[in-house]
Amino acid sequence: MKFFRALLALLAFIVIIVACYLWWGRPGRVDMAGYVPADSLVYLEVNSLTDLVKAIEQNQTWKSAAQSVNADSKLLDPSWTWLARIGVAPVKSVVLSRAQFALAVVGMDSIPEGDTLRIRPEVALVIETHTSNWRIKSAARDAVKGLATHAYGQSNCTERSGDAYYVDCASSVNGRKLVATVDGSVIIVGKHRQCRAGVSRRPAWFAAKYANRCRTSTHA
Repeated sequence: MKFFRALLALLAFIVIIVACYLWWGRPGRVDMAGYVPADSLVYLEVNSLTDLVKAIEQNQTWKSAAQSVNADSKLLDPSWTWLARIGVAPVKSVVLSRAQFALAVVGMDSIPEGDTLRIRPEVALVIETHTSNWRIKSAARDAVKGLATHAYGQSNCTERSGDAYYVDCASSVNGRKLVATVDGSVIIVGKHRQCRAGVSRRPAWFAAKYANRCRTSTHA
């Protein structure tokens, strides 16, 4: 009888520990607008890909289209989504279920081409993954390298660590760049190191120190 009571107490203790871990491990929302300059030309924000997909699932047009091709209108498995959100899943699934996204046009690039001046938007993508740094570094590196290869073809990528983890990719054909920083749980992707170096969990630093650099820098 004493053994049975001790076993029940142990199981109750384990359940409490697991519940506390899951509770404290739940990602909270942050204000993504604080990560980019207040005078950004364009700002788009997605706080939950899961909620976005759920909204698509509830759309009547989507349901009709899925029914017309005999496809399942459900895009997400609720149980798998829950496991990913608490971190018990591959890192890509965890990030996609937790992450908040902000896309900002922070300025315009002017590039002389003969007698014309080509204008390109300077875009910064900020992803708050709500996931430990050690889990997202390799996934971020592989994603940036894949994106650079898709966008520019053959690319040369270098990595370095310091105050943050950096990945710099440059096209082997025309030198166009794609750069990324992993700082804590935040991933920043842009075309200039200046535009991503200060975007982290210190948004005021970026706004004060780096915004003007993004607006005035030019590259090939």
